[in-house]
Amino acid sequence: GSDLSTRDLQKMVQALPQYSEQIDKLTLHVD
Repeated sequence: GSDLSTRDLQKMVQALPQYSEQIDKLTLHVD
């Protein structure tokens, strides 16, 4: 079902910064 509530979207948006930080750390370790 594609019935995402605004609450779910807000959670995803709030979690984005954490994901980007983890990705940056991973890329640094790889490099």
